[in-house]
Amino acid sequence: MDNLAKQGVLWSQDNLLNLGPAGTGLVTGAYQYSAGVNTMGFGEVVCYVHFVIGAAGGCRYKFQFGPDNTNWYDEAAVSSIDGATGELTEVEAWRTYAASEDRRIVFPVLDDWLRVGCQGIAGANYNTTVFTLHLRAG
Repeated sequence: MDNLAKQGVLWSQDNLLNLGPAGTGLVTGAYQYSAGVNTMGFGEVVCYVHFVIGAAGGCRYKFQFGPDNTNWYDEAAVSSIDGATGELTEVEAWRTYAASEDRRIVFPVLDDWLRVGCQGIAGANYNTTVFTLHLRAG
């Protein structure tokens, strides 16, 4: 039994999204997406995010889910609830960093496919900006 199996990790992908000077692409003002990952059969995902702000003013990243590797749906969040009617207002959910950051994010997975997108914000030259995400599923 390897170390990952002992920890309950069934699948692991380093550099799932690797944007920066040493990565496979650069952070830009538009979303750059990882390849889709088949998460069917997994119950939980752990993401390790490493962000170095560089020349950018920050970054925004989001998770997208889908029933196949073609149609993608943004993670949703509730922005408000009308107390009188109970009406929920949903918006697209994303996370924003305005400074260099190392973060661990854990969430349950019920969808068959997952991908991650990242975009730089408030900057013109992103060549020194790094965004790397490592993914573990179990």
